[in-house]
Amino acid sequence: MLSFYGEFFLSYRCPKTVEAIVKHCPDLEVINLNYTAVTPISLAPLLHNCKALQVLKVAGIPNWTDATFGKLWSALDVGEDFRLTNLLTLNLRQNALSDAVVNPVLSICPNLRRLDLSFTLVLHPALSLNDNTVLEKLSLTSTKVSGLTLLNIVSHLPNIKILAIGALGGGQGSSAAISNTSAMNMRDQTLRSLTDMLEKCASLERVSLVGNTMLGTTGRQNSAIEDFIRRAGRRCKVSVRDILLLIMSVTAGRFQNLNLAGISSLRSSDLQGLLAEDIHQGAPQIQYLNLNNTMVDDDAAPYIASCAGLFPIIDACTELEKLDLTSCRGVGVVDRRRFFEVHIALFVSP
Repeated sequence: MLSFYGEFFLSYRCPKTVEAIVKHCPDLEVINLNYTAVTPISLAPLLHNCKALQVLKVAGIPNWTDATFGKLWSALDVGEDFRLTNLLTLNLRQNALSDAVVNPVLSICPNLRRLDLSFTLVLHPALSLNDNTVLEKLSLTSTKVSGLTLLNIVSHLPNIKILAIGALGGGQGSSAAISNTSAMNMRDQTLRSLTDMLEKCASLERVSLVGNTMLGTTGRQNSAIEDFIRRAGRRCKVSVRDILLLIMSVTAGRFQNLNLAGISSLRSSDLQGLLAEDIHQGAPQIQYLNLNNTMVDDDAAPYIASCAGLFPIIDACTELEKLDLTSCRGVGVVDRRRFFEVHIALFVSP
């Protein structure tokens, strides 16, 4: 079964397991070492011998630092010809690794399609950037990557499908850093420039802006968020999932999920981007809309109403028995308690 699926998942304690994998599974394609106690140097035999490896996940390992990772690099004895050409997915999320060790690794992985550097110490990830870059998924959530660096990277990602750039400036995603609004470096001007680029990305599926609390604070005229929803969001194709408790995943147009919760500066006018600019655009395909903890009020009604698929999705949830509307101050207390009765009445009344 192991050789058939080419995949292996390890438990938290695995001192000898990697050695056994190298010995008995030379054709391994996928290995998930997330949140284990494996040391960086123990991967050297695996990277040397498992030539077919396509997916390497090593997220959230406490002992992975620049110092311990340096031992792996020395053990690999990387020369000009050493490349992990088959590696398509690399997950280094939640490791205390900086550019000093991450960038050399990226240099030997020329064909990466999915890269997760969230909650790391990277500042200037040295991706192999050109107009033919094959990278489809990039996650830089809660790193200190600057707006200029981000724009330079995205400008060379024509095939990007998933871009996670939440809480930029937060640095490894600590709760203290995320609550420090002044530390966030994603501003409206950066979002406008990013929108110009993403509008041209035909394959775009998901953009996550988790916790970028400085967005929407520079004025209400020509809102950068509205512009993003109108121009970039409408090119998206599939749904998104909540990633953190503080979520601000901005998606619209063809997206099935629009989550704008927690954007304190978000107002009703920002949702104008949901409206079609002409009859050929059609309605947004949003199935789920979250506007918790925002400044949106009743003026948003015509924009929300343009999402024709929103309420029928609720109707289709035949197993839904509980809906928590505790914080929905715009819905009367009585109506919160009898939501399903009210909702059904809307569709059966003549």
